[in-house]
Amino acid sequence: MNFLKNFLAPVSDDKEYITGIVQEIKSGKVKSLSQSLFDLQKFSKKYSELIGTAIPSLTLLLSDSSCSTLHAEMILEIFIQLILVNKSNDVIQKKNCILLFQQKKIIETLFLQLLHKEEAKRRNLSIHLLIQLCNYNLKKVQDGLLSCPNTVPQLVDLLIDPNEKTRDQGMLLISQIILNRAEIQKIVAYEGIFEKIFYIISAEVGRWGVEEYINQYFILILALLKDNTSNQV
Repeated sequence: MNFLKNFLAPVSDDKEYITGIVQEIKSGKVKSLSQSLFDLQKFSKKYSELIGTAIPSLTLLLSDSSCSTLHAEMILEIFIQLILVNKSNDVIQKKNCILLFQQKKIIETLFLQLLHKEEAKRRNLSIHLLIQLCNYNLKKVQDGLLSCPNTVPQLVDLLIDPNEKTRDQGMLLISQIILNRAEIQKIVAYEGIFEKIFYIISAEVGRWGVEEYINQYFILILALLKDNTSNQV
């Protein structure tokens, strides 16, 4: 009950309060991690530059194997807000994105979130963040995937996930991450991406209003075949 009260308690000086939380996160001496992450998430748009300085510490928390689902989801949501560009503060958001990319193995950590198959929100947030990062620096995201090939089967399986949002976001991520990288195209082909795509198409053909949906998969097939002779066999 006290925990909920703290969440709802009014804050007299937002910036001073958030500065204190950021300092606690950086020092590793946090009284209530759930509450601190909740407040960082709440003010991530208003104080994106200030909260962005905590990116290294938040990345360490996310990469820790003991990071709970709730905390992982909160950190992912904070990251998404910190790099989501809008006209008023796009310079700050780009700065945050550069800082995020500078964190050792951040991309691998995000792909590892896909292993949590029973946690749809955690996976969807990771996919969404990876898509945003692809827009900033596609090569670094691609290199990150190649450094943790054990996550590729989970990446390909996003296409047949029971969660519709996960499937749609997964297709978008895969469509981006295979661009101009023959080695990634080969790996996803080896993991059965063509079989999964043809299964989806065969299951959807004949249903009303799915033409555009199916066309996206044909576009994905063409992208996998383009300039890649091994996938054409």
